[in-house]
Amino acid sequence: MLGYNSSLSGNQRCKLRGILLSILVILMTYRASAQDRSYGRSIVMTDRGIVATSHYLASQAGAQTLAHGGSAIDAAIAAQGEGK
Repeated sequence: MLGYNSSLSGNQRCKLRGILLSILVILMTYRASAQDRSYGRSIVMTDRGIVATSHYLASQAGAQTLAHGGSAIDAAIAAQGEGK
């Protein structure tokens, strides 16, 4: 087999696996934190709540619904309808 070192004992192989797993977790964590976040969200804040969507018109529609006394569900429906 390629890459298999039979001279390692069971304990050494276990330690090696642990080290490799730790390196893999560190690399995955670094990659997740380095993702591009330039796409952003449109966030509209009012005294009655916050609406965040991927499109500014949808955020404004949700915020207006909240400002006129609507619930969070009403705002979500308004934002969804505006986003189409």
